[in-house]
Amino acid sequence: MSTELKQAAPLLGPDEFMGTAIINGHAYGNRHMIRVARVSVDGNVCTVPLSGLVDVIEGGGKYEVEVDSMTKAAFDRMEEFQGW
Repeated sequence: MSTELKQAAPLLGPDEFMGTAIINGHAYGNRHMIRVARVSVDGNVCTVPLSGLVDVIEGGGKYEVEVDSMTKAAFDRMEEFQGW
């Protein structure tokens, strides 16, 4: 019988998933990931969870949006968006 302890899976939010991350050119499976939107306007860029995209887009402006994924740890290390 194995006595090794298994780490519990993290609770996942609406934009989060367990997937493969490419770190320094190497693939690492079973990583806590998050889907994000990188929103650009007038040279300013912010990164928000994909479900928060509508909250940062104000009416009447032209925005460039890139949808991507990143590790949740990298997202958590980012500075909080303070607005345009």
